[in-house]
Amino acid sequence: PEVGDVLPGDDGVDAQDQGGEAGLEGQSLKRICRARGIACISVRDLNSAKVGTFLKDRETDLVVFTGGGLIRRNILALPRLGVLNCHAGLLPRYRGMDVVEWAILEAQAEPETGLTLHFMDPGVDTGPILLKEPMRARAGEDLARLRTRMEERMPFLVLEGVRGLKEGRLKPTIQVSEEGRQYFVIHPRLRRAAERRLAAIRGP
Repeated sequence: PEVGDVLPGDDGVDAQDQGGEAGLEGQSLKRICRARGIACISVRDLNSAKVGTFLKDRETDLVVFTGGGLIRRNILALPRLGVLNCHAGLLPRYRGMDVVEWAILEAQAEPETGLTLHFMDPGVDTGPILLKEPMRARAGEDLARLRTRMEERMPFLVLEGVRGLKEGRLKPTIQVSEEGRQYFVIHPRLRRAAERRLAAIRGP
């Protein structure tokens, strides 16, 4: 099947530059795709009929979701293997929003922070788990730096998952809903409390 990219944004408008750290300064994802012969479309709605047609026409095996809203059933059902998402939290315990901050607030000692690569389903971070990578907060690290370090690791975890699926080394594990809970956007006052608690951690 042909590889393609679906970019959130206005139809016909190049996505913002994304590749500075990869040595691709000055190029949008759309231009990179064109240069490599990769099919690419820009859409306002990732759940639109245009996206559905794009995926169906290419008999898509796997979709990697990199953010931009929720994916609905009409798109989730199209790829043969499913839709992968890298969540900034350890599933199943921490589902939903701002789970880095919630994990820090709830921790009695070391916060349960890390990344989870999972298949998406109609729920919020409830799909089968493929890979998990715990990450410890470091001494002197604030929330912004911790989140940045987690985001920098996400592409590598995604690549590991895609390769593992291709080679048959990885099998998803169904989540047990009772083993976790869904969190919502944290209040600024609680975020500041998490920042203070993080500042007190003495990491390696």
